[in-house]
Amino acid sequence: MKEYRRIFLSFARSDADEAAAIAADLKEQGFEVWDYAAKWKRDDLGYPPPDEFVELVQRATWFVPLVSAASVSPAGGKYAVRELEYALEHDLLIDQKIVPVLLSGSRPKKWLKPFDVLEPLEVIAIDTTDIRAYLQGIAALCRRLKVSYQPVVRDRPLLPFWYGFTEEIERVRMKMDDAWRLMPVLTEFDRCWEQGKWGEALSLIAYFLWAVRYDGTVSDLVHTWIVKATCEFETGQFAAAEESIRMAAQMLPNDPAVAGAMGYLHLYRREYAEAREHLNAALAGCEADDLRGRLYYLRPLIERGEPLSFDHRTMVLETDPSSWSDEELAGLLNAGELLHFQSREYEKTIDLFESARRKGIYDTTSVVYAHMSYRKLGEPAQAEKILVSAIKETGTNPRMDAALLYYHLAEQKFSSGDLAKTLQIYEKHLLRPDTITRRFVVRHAQILRKLGDRKRMRIVCVRMLGGQFPAPKNCEDFYYDGFAQYLLGNTDRAQYDFERSKQFAAFYSRCE
Repeated sequence: MKEYRRIFLSFARSDADEAAAIAADLKEQGFEVWDYAAKWKRDDLGYPPPDEFVELVQRATWFVPLVSAASVSPAGGKYAVRELEYALEHDLLIDQKIVPVLLSGSRPKKWLKPFDVLEPLEVIAIDTTDIRAYLQGIAALCRRLKVSYQPVVRDRPLLPFWYGFTEEIERVRMKMDDAWRLMPVLTEFDRCWEQGKWGEALSLIAYFLWAVRYDGTVSDLVHTWIVKATCEFETGQFAAAEESIRMAAQMLPNDPAVAGAMGYLHLYRREYAEAREHLNAALAGCEADDLRGRLYYLRPLIERGEPLSFDHRTMVLETDPSSWSDEELAGLLNAGELLHFQSREYEKTIDLFESARRKGIYDTTSVVYAHMSYRKLGEPAQAEKILVSAIKETGTNPRMDAALLYYHLAEQKFSSGDLAKTLQIYEKHLLRPDTITRRFVVRHAQILRKLGDRKRMRIVCVRMLGGQFPAPKNCEDFYYDGFAQYLLGNTDRAQYDFERSKQFAAFYSRCE
């Protein structure tokens, strides 16, 4: 640890939570943060103070007192007062080693002694109740402590464009004036990405791009535009995503990440022929040893049942996963499951699922293919069991998609002739505002028809075609609209929609 990064953090007991958060973020920036209370009870601090405490204060590069209504109080902050008194006695103020931090949420009405000597100093205000203001405060504190704030952006090795994105961030950090003011935006962005808050993540990355372009010091943020496009995929803004990818393509047209992003855009639009073309182009542009990047572009092709080359199949099934993280390994095992299932190697599919389950890295896709493998093997009880078990985890396991799991459970009940249970699953779990889709509505109508309830079936189909969903924009939308027309007996219109679903590219510009 570099000596100039040693911090003694002083605070009142009631501010311990705020102090812990600040200490954690300072440690992320490479500081060594000392807190007397972490090793000794506060009640042990008397006069003369223990040798260990004296040593920590004397060795610290910076003494950082958290100033609040509690810390300046003679009662609530008596130990913070004693720590500051000791720092002042040993000339840390004269040596300019004291950097006060004001906790904005609990400002003192008056800076009582000995804190009154700190009030005229350059005080860093930190608001722990507002994440944006809080991170800006941490960045300002780092700058005051003579360290350039480094945004905390986690590695995501499964995303081929992510490494280039982090390189671009570092280039901005090193070259752009006042970059320290902008870097906290990326820390907040990363936290939103991790939590799946795509709308907030999009706003933050768009602001970052705007700020960098306005400054003009750094250009060619190719992979940052792809990150923005990915957020736009997740929020359904496909036209904006295409524009972001085209911005990246103008700067680096032959980068496989650009072709791959366009492939994923077509996937989101359900334009599968175009997706296949771009994903194969991305694969062709990947380095031979870039297994993670190749897997990212291969997985959607595998999921679509596209034929793979021998080399690609071998890569998925024979890659040594010992150096892969759990997240990466989950992707690799899922791809292997899909390949085995498509090859009718159902026992091997289940073996990979069990391996993933033992490691705690299985997800919805893994569960579904194991479920379907058990059904293919004629074991419906086991097939249902793993679905029910996974559904119970949906409240605690973010890898589980409740709607997809319930859909497969309903399909099993439907195929077994248990229409009453199938109807119950749809009406209780799949037709809610947050889960309803054209596909689910049409299946619901089919169930009603089989139950002989044609009146309700007609109501469901008419409501769907009458504006329950936006106008169809992809082949699947047209397919399910056609199916609803078929159930209503409108065969000519059904045929028209079916044709559009099969030849969507010819109708796309008109539809847009």
